[in-house]
Amino acid sequence: MPHGSQNEEEGVVKDKKIVDWILECVNDNLLFLKLDREQRERVVQRMRLVKVQSGNNIITQGDVNATTFYVCESGSFDILVDKVKVGQYKRGGCFGELALLYDSPRAATIVATSDSEVWEVSRNAFRYEVASTYKQKNLENVEFLKKVELFSWVTFCFYIQFLFTYI
Repeated sequence: MPHGSQNEEEGVVKDKKIVDWILECVNDNLLFLKLDREQRERVVQRMRLVKVQSGNNIITQGDVNATTFYVCESGSFDILVDKVKVGQYKRGGCFGELALLYDSPRAATIVATSDSEVWEVSRNAFRYEVASTYKQKNLENVEFLKKVELFSWVTFCFYIQFLFTYI
């Protein structure tokens, strides 16, 4: 969790220009590759803008409680591996995606080199939005199958079992 003050609460509806910019930033990111547009937008809407003061670590190498993904809105961040600078993130840079996918230690330290702002989303918010859209799509599929005459013999219990099997 970055050290700084929170600008925006999680889930506050964002301006279309901001949403489109964040979507462009995450377009080729591993975390978002398999998500459709609706899922991506729902995750972006859960992001919140956070200030990070120069010199503060937003990510610390080896941290095992990693649960946040970031998109750099402004400022810059150095990428340090074993205290050696190996790169830098600037506006539009994305980092922390492995924390949302896997429960593994952080691979690098990310330190703010200027007063900065990042959009962040937690693992729980990310997973909730992805699961919610899958659940909704499954419900829609079941409703469609109920209307297909070929499947009219299938009971309501089967629909429920089907739904919970694929959530």
